[in-house]
Amino acid sequence: MFVQPYRCENVLIEGVTVVNSPMYELHPVLCRNVTVRNVDFSGTGGGYGIVYGGTNGTFENVTVNRRQVGIQALGIGSSVRNSRLTNCSEQNLRIGPGAAVVMNNV
Repeated sequence: MFVQPYRCENVLIEGVTVVNSPMYELHPVLCRNVTVRNVDFSGTGGGYGIVYGGTNGTFENVTVNRRQVGIQALGIGSSVRNSRLTNCSEQNLRIGPGAAVVMNNV
C-alpha cells in the first residue's frame, strides 16, 4: 500500500504518478473532504488503484490502469457520501457497498 490516510479531514493528493506499485496506491479510510486530482497510477500487480470510503470525496483527472480494479468506492465501517468522479479514466470502476454500508450521492 502506498498512501493510507486514516480518519483525516481536508486531504489533498495532487500531481502524483506511481508506476508498478505491487498493491493499492491510495486508500483513504473514514476520511472527510478528500480531493484527488491530476494523478496517474499504473501497474501490473494485483490489488486496486484507489479504494475510497468516506464523505465529500472529489476525484478529478485521475488515470488508473491496473489489472484488477481501478477505482472502488467502498465504505469501510461507514458510508460513502457526497462523492464525485470527474474526467477519470480507469480500466475497471467498481462502486458498491460492503456489508451494511450506505451509498449516497455518489
